[in-house]
Amino acid sequence: MVTKGYGLSIDDIDWACPAELEPYAQAHKMELKENDSMAWVYCGNYVLSAITVALEHCLAGSKAKSEYLKEPVLTKLGEYDGLTQEEIDERELRKMLLAEKQWQIAADRGHLPKTELK
Repeated sequence: MVTKGYGLSIDDIDWACPAELEPYAQAHKMELKENDSMAWVYCGNYVLSAITVALEHCLAGSKAKSEYLKEPVLTKLGEYDGLTQEEIDERELRKMLLAEKQWQIAADRGHLPKTELK
């Protein structure tokens, strides 16, 4: 017996009625949806990193300091395991403050357009 996904053999699939296979079809749809969502999120991070690096290097030339992602995004998947919500919030706040500081440094150097609020 050849086993395909979800522990079903080809014989199981051949002899099952559609109602018996419906939970497996739903599980497959959920898996596809999750994979699509993860690709959207993580590929977006890779593209954003690449565009940011390219733009800064075009605008700042040899003064550019940004670098492409140093490690795959999924390596940080379990980054918050075992932390309290307060510790997670503190880490996120530090990341946001660092990003804002980098933005301000680039703005001070004149590499970003001035923000005008109307």
